[in-house]
Amino acid sequence: MAQEETLGRDYVLHEEIGRGAIGIVRRATRIDGGPPLVAKLLRPDLADNRALRNSFLQEEAVLRGLQHEFIVELREVVFERGRLALLLEFVDGPNLRRHLAEQGGTLPAADACAIASQVATALAAAHAQGVVHLDLKPENVLVERNSRPPRIKITDFGVGALVLEAGHRGTIGGTPGYVAPELRAGGSPTAAADVFSLGVVVTEMITGARPEGADGADGLPDQLRTLVVQCLAEDPRDRPTARTLAARLRAATAPLTGSPAHAATAPASPGEPTRIRPSAAGARQPAPRADAPARERGRGPLITLTAGLATALVLLGLSMNATGNDPARRAETAAAPPPVVNSPTALATTATPGPERAAYAGRVNGNDAAISIAVRGDRAISYLCDGTRLEEWLRGTASGGRLDLTGRNDSRLQATYDDDATVGSVSVSGRRLTFDIAQAKPPSGLYRATAKIRNARIVGGWILLRDGSQVGIVTNNGVPAPAPRLDPSTGTATVDGMLVTAEPIEGGES
Repeated sequence: MAQEETLGRDYVLHEEIGRGAIGIVRRATRIDGGPPLVAKLLRPDLADNRALRNSFLQEEAVLRGLQHEFIVELREVVFERGRLALLLEFVDGPNLRRHLAEQGGTLPAADACAIASQVATALAAAHAQGVVHLDLKPENVLVERNSRPPRIKITDFGVGALVLEAGHRGTIGGTPGYVAPELRAGGSPTAAADVFSLGVVVTEMITGARPEGADGADGLPDQLRTLVVQCLAEDPRDRPTARTLAARLRAATAPLTGSPAHAATAPASPGEPTRIRPSAAGARQPAPRADAPARERGRGPLITLTAGLATALVLLGLSMNATGNDPARRAETAAAPPPVVNSPTALATTATPGPERAAYAGRVNGNDAAISIAVRGDRAISYLCDGTRLEEWLRGTASGGRLDLTGRNDSRLQATYDDDATVGSVSVSGRRLTFDIAQAKPPSGLYRATAKIRNARIVGGWILLRDGSQVGIVTNNGVPAPAPRLDPSTGTATVDGMLVTAEPIEGGES
């Protein structure tokens, strides 16, 4: 058993629950009491690997927009002197694989439908946010102990993918036996791949074996056979959406039990509000077949899949199988996130107290934009810039190793910081960008200039990076343009034929 140790100011780490390629999972509790939690930590020997740290943050970024009763909840992110940890909800109960074993290998069809309808409901919510799971299997479904009808939570959305870029091809993650045929053939991952996996899980729950093609559904009750055959269709366009599947599974439960479907498994109706952050686009559905019913055609906008982000998330998948009667080993973990950053119940982030005075500079993850943050005492200022048109100045507080800054149009930055780096995210213009940037070494850092040239007001911002590159914008009477190069030795730049002096911002300026 690992020795108990503190994590940040608020948590105690207990025994290890599981271990993955780059992460360790341990039981955790708050120092001041409360229910048990699960801590998912980047392995100490990999803590200095910036790429893996960024991957860890990308996992949290994918999950942050989800909040659903059937998805394991992310409670807090801790960044402590280079150590990153996700604090997750503790689920008291086995994973579905062990639950099946405890029940003799199969479940009554009514229980299987109750479980599957909840899984489909959670998938529909994730797909609406542009997130696909891509590793749905019994090990990633937790069953709450002694719940009747069975209640579940899905884990390991960290191996899912945010759908961002059209045309990506190639299998991303997945477990043999549950992977959709189009992924095995190198096709594009879509929400339909999760529906295929759920069809496999439903068959396994009732028959005790995974199906060999659509014919494997022959052992199912009549109420389910047609539905599961559609889920297992070779062509993803022939599969129902997760939302349709959830409704049909609930409808199938009634004749199996002789009574209406369990209320506990029924999600909100389409007209009711949900706890899911609105998204510009939903998870990409396959193009409908020409012979598909009219109600199935044109459903949902197409979105895309980022290979780099998905690959990073796959590295972080920690599918721990619950074994034995130890409650800690029954805490199958995953990351499902809190509300959006501007919500009153936004994600809390804990860190050890940061330095009184510091400056940081670097590029945001997966984007050419740069960001710089300067801290002085309890005040901080940040500048985000892409060198063309996007720029945002944010100001706010620095306290206890946490930053909370705001700017125009509801832009907001939340991060933690220490003597080495600052880690967090910034929401601006409807986009959310994550960053993990190191302390700036002079002359790198943040610079600002204001001047009047020929009765025109000039405002310039520059971020000087440690590799010598610069990103900046100069606004001339409200019109932004790429900033000319700033001479770091003199702090000057030539704007419209005139020499302008920029001052380094060391933190706290207004």
